[in-house]
Amino acid sequence: MDGDGDIEWLVGAPGAGRVDVFEHEEHGAASLHGDAGRFGAALAVADVDGDGTDDLLVGAPMANQRRGRVELFRNGHLADATDSWEGEEEGEQLGFAVAASTGRVVLGAPGAAGQPGSAWVLTPP
Repeated sequence: MDGDGDIEWLVGAPGAGRVDVFEHEEHGAASLHGDAGRFGAALAVADVDGDGTDDLLVGAPMANQRRGRVELFRNGHLADATDSWEGEEEGEQLGFAVAASTGRVVLGAPGAAGQPGSAWVLTPP
């Protein structure tokens, strides 16, 4: 994730609203913090923009009155999200599941009780 060639492990801690990043040889962790909403409930790593570096998608399905939100951290820059998407309907829970490949992201939104769910297939800017 940080481009140093070492292996990192990403662990979502949605109850605490964070994602911990563990380095291969280190015992400590850096953390990404979201502003609640079960930030870290879903994670995906891929080279979304095709530049040869890994990007990170983080789902927060309970954010914004359960509309949900997904944040994209590009090129190992874990300090600030470069792009984000928010659900459109209350209870949509966008970010319940996330997946990525070069040029595409797929964001799952199961919907509120009695509402159909959806999957967003996007090409990030």
